[in-house]
Amino acid sequence: MQRPNVAVILDGVARDGDTRWLQDTLRYMDRDRYRIHVVSLSTPDNDVAIDVQKMAVPVHSLDLPEEGVRWTVAGTFTLFNLFRQMRPRLVHTVGERADVTARIAARFTGVPRVVTTLRGPRRTPGVRSLLTRTTAHMTDVVIVPTRTLATEAVDRWGVHPHRVRVVPPGIDLGRLTGEQPAEDVTGEGPLVVACARMDDDKGIDTLVDAAAILLRYRPGLRVVVAGTGVTGISYIRRAQRLGIDDRVLIPGARADVPALLAAADVFVHPARRDGLPLALLEAMAVGVPCVATLLPSITEHLQDDVHALLCAADQPALLADRIDQLLGDPELARRIAGGGRALVQERFSPAASSAAVQDLWDLLLTT
Repeated sequence: MQRPNVAVILDGVARDGDTRWLQDTLRYMDRDRYRIHVVSLSTPDNDVAIDVQKMAVPVHSLDLPEEGVRWTVAGTFTLFNLFRQMRPRLVHTVGERADVTARIAARFTGVPRVVTTLRGPRRTPGVRSLLTRTTAHMTDVVIVPTRTLATEAVDRWGVHPHRVRVVPPGIDLGRLTGEQPAEDVTGEGPLVVACARMDDDKGIDTLVDAAAILLRYRPGLRVVVAGTGVTGISYIRRAQRLGIDDRVLIPGARADVPALLAAADVFVHPARRDGLPLALLEAMAVGVPCVATLLPSITEHLQDDVHALLCAADQPALLADRIDQLLGDPELARRIAGGGRALVQERFSPAASSAAVQDLWDLLLTT
């Protein structure tokens, strides 16, 4: 029996949560059941693309413009031609820009089934917001990691409730554990780490302000924030204005995040809007005590003072206090680290998450 073609469309194959979610899903999936193709709308990170291709999954790059209506128009026409050649029986979209372009192209080329993964809340502006809601009916199933995001998919984007499936992400402990601490960040003084895409939703500005407060009485503190995005430049300038740019390092994307986590004393996720971030779960998985914000998708799984210390978003003083509690109380840090690791092991199995996606693909491909 001929294997069906499945095309997975991402905004970009990069060092981000969408790509890590895809890699962990593919790693535990029976890939021999399908001919899987990954399509990166923007120019992919070569090293990450090679990692995907090592799983015998080809990566196609469309090299589309980065922003605006041009992305939607160019993406739709380019994917239209690609789908006509590839003839996928199922298209799976992952990413804000990929959703609209791939859905339209898939339906106009007669692709039988379309799946969308919504990993976090969307703050889609203007025309794209209209297109997202208008094309919601083109998706057979929307996969979300939490019930909170399931509600958003229904209420904000107009997805029928029967088309939403809650599938918590899986965290691959084998990919994260056993690393030696990154040498360039080891040294005297406590190390606070954050890993996030550089945009306003992630609240990195709040962490920079919190670091300025902490450094008044913890002068040895070091903060490293790893992640992609040009907004990182504004956070560097913010640290410079506060006179702490020698203690707050924002190096961009890093290939050695597990080694960075191995060196961390505390991990911080200061987002003001987010879903269930993989970076936070990964830090918990390797036993780093975590501080995170009180967001609905996070509190759906994490309990304050059990799995992490939680605080309100946009409150630098509160964030600084929560970080300081973990730095100043080793017993509390050990307890929180143990609780977080146990939660990830119990609820976020990569095999179970991947199996749920595979079962959904099989169901759609046979009906």
